[in-house]
This record gives sequence, C-alpha cells and structure tokens, in this order.
Amino acid sequence: MKNFSHKTITVLVAIFVLVSLTDQLHAQLMRTDTQIRYYQQMLKRSPRNTTVLLGLGDALIRKARESGDPSYFNRAEEALQKALEIAPQNAGALRHPAYVF
Repeated sequence: MKNFSHKTITVLVAIFVLVSLTDQLHAQLMRTDTQIRYYQQMLKRSPRNTTVLLGLGDALIRKARESGDPSYFNRAEEALQKALEIAPQNAGALRHPAYVF
C-alpha cells in the first residue's frame, strides 16, 4: 500500500469538499429554477393569486442572489408589485419589496 504525504491527503480532502459544495450549489440552483417554473405555471391558472406572486418573487430574489444576475431582481419586483396592486394591505406584499432593494 502506498503511503500518501500529509500534503497529498490535505489536497485530496480539499478537492472532495469543493466538489461536494459545487454539487450542493447546483442542486440549490436547480431547486430555485424548479420553483420559478412552478410559480409561473400556477400564475397561468390563477394570475391574481397573491400567495403565488409572493412565492415567485421570493424565488426570483433567491435566483438573483445565487446567479449574480440583477435582472432577476427586476422580475421579482414586477411580481411583488402586482401582488401589492391586488392586495395593498397584504403584509407579505408590503414586506417583500424591501428584499429587492
């Protein structure tokens, strides 16, 4: 059996950790994309559903943070603004736009 140096073992462990973190990030991104698609489909059935609009806004904000793409913040703002127009006294609709800015 070959003896590995401490440095080699450390490098191998670091590579393993990085691969694991990359896999976890990819899984999170896929979940976010799936959630966005889900909420978009739900809005086709019920376009004035504030719960769905808030969920879509949350998912888009998360996608903006994960991807670094600020256009998702704009899309989130649109969904949240629509929720506010439908239900101006809805606490969630009032609170969520703060996460966009």
